Amino acid sequence: NVRLQKAAAADGAWENVHVWSLTGTNATTGWQSFSGFSGYSRFWRLYVEDNFGGETISVRELKLRGPDDTTLAYDFDLVNDGQWHTYDVPIHEKLQGSLSQIRLHPGIEAPAVTGVTAGGPPPTLGNAFVIDWVRIVIAPTVRRVTGCIDKFYQNENLGSPTATLQPVPALTNGYLQSISTVYSDIPPAEAMYGTTYNCLRRGGEMITIVGTYLGTEGSTVTIGGVPCLATQHAAPETVMMCAVPPRSAATASAAGGWRDLDVEVRLGDYPQLFTVSPYLSYQTPAPVMHRPTLSNVGARSIDLSWYPPGDIWDHVTVTGYVVEVRSVGGRTAEARRVSLGNVTTTSIIGLIPDTLYSFAVAPLVENQTDVEWKHFDLYGRRPMTPNAILTGMSQETNLTATLQYDFDFKHFDANKTVNHSAVDPRWSLGPTGVIGGEGHYGLTIVGDGNVQNCNESVACCDGYNASVGDGGSCPASAATSSEPAYSSFTCSAVGTVDPHYVDAESGRSVPYSSADMLPGAAKMIFPYESVDRRPVPPTARCGPALRLAPSAARMAGSVWYARQMNAREGFETTFTFRIAEGSLRCNQMDDAYTHCRARGGDGLALVLQNQSPRALGAGGAGLGYTGITNSLAVEFDTYYNAELLEPYENHVSVHTRGWRHPNSANQSFALASSVNVRDLGRDEHAVRVVYKPFLEPEAIMSGRFEASAHAAHFMENADFANGGQADYGTGMGQLEVYVDDLVTPLLITPLNLDGLLDLHHGRAWIGFSGSTGHATWQTTDLLSWRFTSLRVDPPYTPPPVVNGVGGYSCADGGACVHH
Repeated sequence: NVRLQKAAAADGAWENVHVWSLTGTNATTGWQSFSGFSGYSRFWRLYVEDNFGGETISVRELKLRGPDDTTLAYDFDLVNDGQWHTYDVPIHEKLQGSLSQIRLHPGIEAPAVTGVTAGGPPPTLGNAFVIDWVRIVIAPTVRRVTGCIDKFYQNENLGSPTATLQPVPALTNGYLQSISTVYSDIPPAEAMYGTTYNCLRRGGEMITIVGTYLGTEGSTVTIGGVPCLATQHAAPETVMMCAVPPRSAATASAAGGWRDLDVEVRLGDYPQLFTVSPYLSYQTPAPVMHRPTLSNVGARSIDLSWYPPGDIWDHVTVTGYVVEVRSVGGRTAEARRVSLGNVTTTSIIGLIPDTLYSFAVAPLVENQTDVEWKHFDLYGRRPMTPNAILTGMSQETNLTATLQYDFDFKHFDANKTVNHSAVDPRWSLGPTGVIGGEGHYGLTIVGDGNVQNCNESVACCDGYNASVGDGGSCPASAATSSEPAYSSFTCSAVGTVDPHYVDAESGRSVPYSSADMLPGAAKMIFPYESVDRRPVPPTARCGPALRLAPSAARMAGSVWYARQMNAREGFETTFTFRIAEGSLRCNQMDDAYTHCRARGGDGLALVLQNQSPRALGAGGAGLGYTGITNSLAVEFDTYYNAELLEPYENHVSVHTRGWRHPNSANQSFALASSVNVRDLGRDEHAVRVVYKPFLEPEAIMSGRFEASAHAAHFMENADFANGGQADYGTGMGQLEVYVDDLVTPLLITPLNLDGLLDLHHGRAWIGFSGSTGHATWQTTDLLSWRFTSLRVDPPYTPPPVVNGVGGYSCADGGACVHH
């Protein structure tokens, strides 16, 4: 009987693991196997308990085996010199998996014999040898490499990747959305394996390597054959960290490319033991995109939108885009490129009116550890960061033509006042909140303003023909070389009341028209076919003028384009007007009329404002704009009001009190004025007004440049006294006014429209106002009007830095510039 026993120490307490009986009576008995037991210990012994009367018991050899043992032979040479030697035996070359036991079996190599295979016969049992120690060293394994953009997996075949990605949307100006992504780790219990990608080609990002048997010191890491930098053991045997080495295009081309590069961990004290895992990828170009979608077409701008390329794993690598803009000629034409942040829509501005364009877009992959990629303007534009990776351009869009003008009224009738929407029907929500392109959005007519032949006593219709039918006919117009055919509309303002008031200060009902023909408007303009909506039969033809004020006392009217237009980036507008039917005024002396003169009052004004789409100011000397807050007016005054300090009865001037105060026709609030004009109260006059968001140096010496003391006020108002910005603190532009001579300006005055007025994302209501006086009056007609936003980038001067810390913070919030 024998017992197999184990103990924690050589002289420790022995514990039976298995008890059994051996058989056999001589040395020729073969191996006997016993199973059905298990144990784990450092020290083992075979204890013979009873020999049952035999003389001796000899155990020649004892083998302890684990489950499913497979014996593998690994031969290596010994140095037979009687000295101690250490041998490294790479058993992993033959064995991978569980190791249950090792047996060191000595052998003797016989010398080579002629005619026998080189090396002689197989080894045979031979001399004894002494073993001092045996160390089993396990090769490292890597399960996770993280640190750039990480993917996680449930198993080592790396199928079905997952990640914790948190999109962080941000809005610029309340409309333009950009996306950045926050990444977070997934615990190993949920996903044991992990890889990383989109590592910077310039290197430097710290990665974490998680595995087993990584060593305690001296282990090395290479990526794609290049040593990792600043390698360290973060946790013995299980975690290492290092900085990703830079990788050049030449290296990538010669060996391995950019994707799925081998991360090799090699033990420091046993460098022949290492592991290789294809767990890291550098930045690569994003997939080629589909071509962008076009919308919101104007004379000098077109909006683009697109979808990010590829799948979610590609989306999170993209940091921006580049748009290629080509005019007529497609690929053979000269092109310019606009670089953007991580947005999916933009406005391409500064285009040429009435010109064909095509567009293409490509994604950018950049360094996400730098904050510059998140900083862009209201259209999403920014410079590309250094070392940006640009994919090839998408397919170009079809050619699309810009408009000739943003809107153009060649004449006015009832049809022209209603909303016909955009010329190009493609629309989207643009980066500054604009929906739809330019075209014809109609007019809102307020107060005593009306389409000619539409007033409190007369209704009209387009194309009225009194000789047809009972009560006349209103046929649709035929197409001409300049305009398509359009249906007839009827206009009735019968029953409207006198709007003698200052907008927002009067409780009286104000008559107005609705460009969208909504109910409630006192000035009713509807299709002629809508018989049930014609309260009064038409008796005249509508137009061809828009009458701001009729020839009667105390009249005041205004008209506004029914869509806010971009003014911040410059604009050009041209219009013609006619003032006629001036009242006869006779001055008395000694109860006798000594001088009689047919001259009316008071005039009209081109007005930009952001108070209301139905704004109307004071009549008379107020010209219909006095009292409108947040406005700028270019007035054409035909009557001399001494109490307003006006220069002459016949003058042009530019008036504003900025965005804080109601506007005023008093000359004290004029930025510039001129009397060098023909008589505005007679004949037709053509006017061109241009605002440029930059100041041209040559304009200052042109002889037409004027800046009043009131203009200087906006250079030192607001928070200027506290060391901050005045309204004009971020730059300067110029307003040019041309009268009759549309080439040489009548006057040029400096102003910064974006600081002067509180614009709605750069946009304002634009229109006209006009009025008559208590004792003098005249008809004030607008004959034509066209408008185009210039869409050029205003120069920007950032606010000052105070005490070396950031941008200036306004000391008086009530007076601070609104931006």
